[in-house]
Amino acid sequence: MDRPTERLWNRNYIFLLSLSAVTATAFNMVTPTLPLYAVDLGAGLTIAGALSGIFAITALVVRPFSGLAVDRLNNKWLLVGSTVTMALAVLGYYVSGSVLVLFAFRILHGAAFSVSGTTNTSLACSYMPPSRLGEGVGYLGLGFILATAIGPSMGLSLAERYGYQASFGASAVMFVVAALLMLFVADRPMQREPAPAGNLEGAEADPPRRARIQFSDLFARELVVFAVLSSILSLSNGVTNTFIPLFAAERAIPNIGLFFTVSAVSMLVMRVAGARLLDRYGLGKILYPSFALSGLALALLAGARGLPLVLISSAIRSAAQSAAQPALQATCIRRLGPRRTGVATSTFFVGADTGQGLGPIVGGAVSETWGYGAMYLGASAVMLVGMLIYRLYEFRLRKAPSDAAPAA
Repeated sequence: MDRPTERLWNRNYIFLLSLSAVTATAFNMVTPTLPLYAVDLGAGLTIAGALSGIFAITALVVRPFSGLAVDRLNNKWLLVGSTVTMALAVLGYYVSGSVLVLFAFRILHGAAFSVSGTTNTSLACSYMPPSRLGEGVGYLGLGFILATAIGPSMGLSLAERYGYQASFGASAVMFVVAALLMLFVADRPMQREPAPAGNLEGAEADPPRRARIQFSDLFARELVVFAVLSSILSLSNGVTNTFIPLFAAERAIPNIGLFFTVSAVSMLVMRVAGARLLDRYGLGKILYPSFALSGLALALLAGARGLPLVLISSAIRSAAQSAAQPALQATCIRRLGPRRTGVATSTFFVGADTGQGLGPIVGGAVSETWGYGAMYLGASAVMLVGMLIYRLYEFRLRKAPSDAAPAA
């Protein structure tokens, strides 16, 4: 059996990064246009928010089963199939003439997105040396970050110039391109060693393979706290990315597409500069400042009346998120070990999907009743709750030192 080397930038890892970038660009092209399209079809803000939220809720329901599939099926063809399904779902947006039909294809898109995201992460981790897992997961998000710089602006620009169908059609084509890129990845990934014994993240021994499906195959209860923290961070993404075009229109803030560009640049800088933060310093020294800065950024956004403050908020929040999310994800993977990468990844994403789904739904209701300022202030307060939850988690670890957990 071949032993993985310390070389991170291998051919298959690079192809998976490219696939992630193309898929994320296609995804981000439709994310800001769908609420506008729904409103154009006659939906209110609450329904427009629910349209975004149902995507993440569907992903949340499917996510545990996607983790099981990743641990038991051929990851390459699972990823190809889910990417093609996303292309079909976006083509469904193209032909939708009512909000109800839009909801149906949004659900299909959410299910395929869940499988695609879990599979891509797990497959990429199989090509990372264990000692550089935190760094590898951090870089894995670079494609998504670059996509947030061009995807939303591209989608909004196409919708404004040629109509919403042009944006949806271009997105579908990109998903097909992503599926074709997947064919260049090796069919059988190299075998990875278990994470070193005694590592800070306390990876458990690899469990034996079972024919019967158990709850632990779908969700890792030992990772609940990390899933909750991921949910809180993702809530700010949900309320921000869904409502920022409508927020800007209400307050007459021009060139709001720059919000996504600044966000992408900020995330890119943080991913490159901070890819090794977890491997060097541990989770606690990343999470506390990340939650604090996210809360500050959302509070600034609540009071923004012009583009400069909106862009400052975007830069701060995106840098904080870009440090915290990959650190949480890598911690989940290390805790369970290489044979349970699928369930570790899906458990992390269950939290992310929960926040991403509830954020637009609750945010839509709050903004429709009290306005966007109240919505963003409420999201800011939730970030402080995240800090408190992790502090309580650290306190519990000190009371029970035998529990394996990341260093604070």
